[in-house]
Amino acid sequence: TILNPNAVMEKHGYERHSTSDSEALAWLLADSHTFEEGADKCCTELIGAFNFVAINSKGELAAFRDPNGFHPLCTAEVGDTFYVASEDIALNALGIYDGITEVRPGELIVVSDSGVERKSIRDPRPTVCSFERTYFMNHGSSCGGVLNSEVREELGRRLAREYPTTA
Repeated sequence: TILNPNAVMEKHGYERHSTSDSEALAWLLADSHTFEEGADKCCTELIGAFNFVAINSKGELAAFRDPNGFHPLCTAEVGDTFYVASEDIALNALGIYDGITEVRPGELIVVSDSGVERKSIRDPRPTVCSFERTYFMNHGSSCGGVLNSEVREELGRRLAREYPTTA
């Protein structure tokens, strides 16, 4: 969720065409000459949590995870095909189990005819969002090498210890 999309839109004079907070991100990317410049603008101007996957007129694909790393983002290469998904379970559904890597917070990945280039746009500031694992992520996904179902079970155990009740 981007907290300041209207302020960013107004600052740059971008015309709003939707109610989506992502429109501010899309405008910043469209107004940039490179994915690196666009990712840097997003980090500088947007407040909140965001990832993006985009393709440009040269056919280059970019995937970026914001420096806070609130939302998961992962990739896999199988043969000459490059995959990007919000969660590893989406890749599992395609039969991909090996070679899945998480995009690091603040990392930009650009896929072009030259290959795959990974670069850090901003220093990572990993921040945990309790809602991400509890409400948004699929129970079968993993993040940071830990299955989401295991995290949810541990949260339940801690809750039961801190607030015991009789059934």
